[in-house]
Amino acid sequence: MTIYKFSRVVAIPFGLAVLYFLFVAFNDSTSSVLVWIIVPVAILILIYLFQPQIDYWWLVRNPIPLDPKLEKLISKINPQYRAMNEEDKQRFENRMLLFVEAKAFIGKGEDDKDVPYDIKYMIAQAAVSLTWNLKTFLINPFERIILYKHPFPSPRFQFLHAYETEVEDGVIIMALDFMEKGLFEPDHFYPLLNHCLAEAFIKAHPAINFPNGGQDFWERYTRMTGFEKEKVLTTLGFKQMDQSILLLTAYLTYPERTLAHFPEERQQLQNLLRA
Repeated sequence: MTIYKFSRVVAIPFGLAVLYFLFVAFNDSTSSVLVWIIVPVAILILIYLFQPQIDYWWLVRNPIPLDPKLEKLISKINPQYRAMNEEDKQRFENRMLLFVEAKAFIGKGEDDKDVPYDIKYMIAQAAVSLTWNLKTFLINPFERIILYKHPFPSPRFQFLHAYETEVEDGVIIMALDFMEKGLFEPDHFYPLLNHCLAEAFIKAHPAINFPNGGQDFWERYTRMTGFEKEKVLTTLGFKQMDQSILLLTAYLTYPERTLAHFPEERQQLQNLLRA
């Protein structure tokens, strides 16, 4: 039997204990057994508070096989995964599972909603690719991933834009429609997901000096991707952008092209993204 939420299994005996104490107290009003109900109730509260940590601990030791439909999806959008041997694929899938379990995914609309698992895994595969050669792969302190259907304004940027990353709040925010277009058609639409993860990763490592491509960055970048500066900035919704984020995004999305157009920077990034 596959157990996904181990915290619920742990909670079962304590839940039964609560029911037992209530049953005894209901049938015998003179019994003092009800005073002991505080023990299982306190434990249930602790299990509830530490549910993510308990489930994560369990999944590290008991990974769940990837659903065949998800495997097909990841193979379609991730050439790195597609080219792996079975052992590496298993490690990749385990990391995706742990990434999905470690993050809070929130769909924004009139009401906050849970995010479908296929979308969670689309995000996870990109994060795992970015951190594949590193021991730590969760891109902390970013713990929440929020998805809007379309570009959005925010208190921080009161105009329409496609994404935000905030270290203080540990949040990555994206426009889902732009994210999906960039995933499935990276030659025609800017790869927003890789951009968000690249920015989050760079912000999570402020002591590292990431390459930025120099003064001729945009000339080389446009030749490599076909995206003019104006198109990239318009897609993102900002008037300017850190070149190091754009370069890391390009490295993640077009690794072979980056070798041809940014050979020195590509080598630097390869060195930085190793454990």
